[in-house]
Amino acid sequence: ACPVSLTKQNCSVHGNPLELFCKTCEDVFCRSCIAADHKGHDYSGADYYRRRCQKLEFDLNSVREKITAVINALAALTNRENEIKEQGEAIKEEIHVMVEELVDVLKQSERQLTREVDTIIDSKLEVLLEQKKSAETRLSQLKNCKEFVEQSL
Repeated sequence: ACPVSLTKQNCSVHGNPLELFCKTCEDVFCRSCIAADHKGHDYSGADYYRRRCQKLEFDLNSVREKITAVINALAALTNRENEIKEQGEAIKEEIHVMVEELVDVLKQSERQLTREVDTIIDSKLEVLLEQKKSAETRLSQLKNCKEFVEQSL
């Protein structure tokens, strides 16, 4: 930060009050420094330096405000990011639960359909078994009849 009053500060080389500002070096100095260190440089009095300091301070405050605004925006973005992640995880969990429920329903349907198919198969096999027994009995009777006729001839 720029000092409010240059006259309260003294040159470290000559001990004189700092009352000039070198635009070339961007430094404050005393009248004795002109000949040695600032010969041919563009310089102004203390008022220019004070105005320049005030403008820099004003600009610095503007930068500070922008920094605060960006920090707040980043915090809001981070909060939104966390909300989205949490919502995403909640939705994933809902999907997982829903799929598990659907899988359970499908497994139940599978078991029910399997029982129904087993019942139908058992019923048809029972009918076929009866038909097979009947055919075997008929075959046996026909063979006996054939043997009887062949023996009679």
